[in-house]
Amino acid sequence: MAEPEMKKILLIDDDEMTHMLVKASLKDVLCDGALSGEEGIRMASDTLYDLILIDYIMPEKDGFDTFEELGYGINSGTPCILMSANEGSEFEYEVRQAGFFDFIKKPVVRSELMALCDRLRAGEIGACGSMAAGEDATATEVKEETDANDSTSAFLDKALGLSFCEDEMIYKTYCETFLSEWTVKKEELTDYYEKRNAALYRSHAHGLKNNAMYIGCRGLSELARTLELAARDEDFSTIENLHTQCVNMIERALKEISEM
Repeated sequence: MAEPEMKKILLIDDDEMTHMLVKASLKDVLCDGALSGEEGIRMASDTLYDLILIDYIMPEKDGFDTFEELGYGINSGTPCILMSANEGSEFEYEVRQAGFFDFIKKPVVRSELMALCDRLRAGEIGACGSMAAGEDATATEVKEETDANDSTSAFLDKALGLSFCEDEMIYKTYCETFLSEWTVKKEELTDYYEKRNAALYRSHAHGLKNNAMYIGCRGLSELARTLELAARDEDFSTIENLHTQCVNMIERALKEISEM
């Protein structure tokens, strides 16, 4: 008997750390990655996928715009899942009304992705509704379970980071990636601040919000979220008040990672 063809997933997300987690979690599934909505649309025009994961906040073309354009090509019937740190019944209603198959909250938890992979291989994706009841509650419980003995410091909480990736080696890779990426991106963030480029500042703050949680830096993640919202509203007064604090916190995270 011939082996069943492997399922194919397309991940559209401008955050490379999310790509790392997804690809490390989705076993026995082919996963292509696109770092922008435009790139994802191009890839989806040539390949038929079984599932498409789309980030909400991306520069130039967001998740809703990307999803709308995918509807005109060969993947018009492919189930799409939106990934976002936004939450609440009103937002989730908007997601489902737009036609998305489901919604995953960021930062993404590895066990949620593995459960999604199991459903895809079992042929459940596209034939039934959203995630089984109780999965979101379980993920929240995992995130809240932090052990002070496993923390590298009160500022950088290893246990919090592990609650998302659930694997020591992936966590180490996250930290190394954060170190290499944000050594450069913190300078870009300041450049966008000085040029008052709200759109690009918001994109970087959005990425920092998720990346900081992946390494276990809750305080930096919460500050980045405040800056993301300020940039969305073009509230430069708030950005001016908090930008230097944000850069200082990034530098502290980089220092603590380098000393691990």
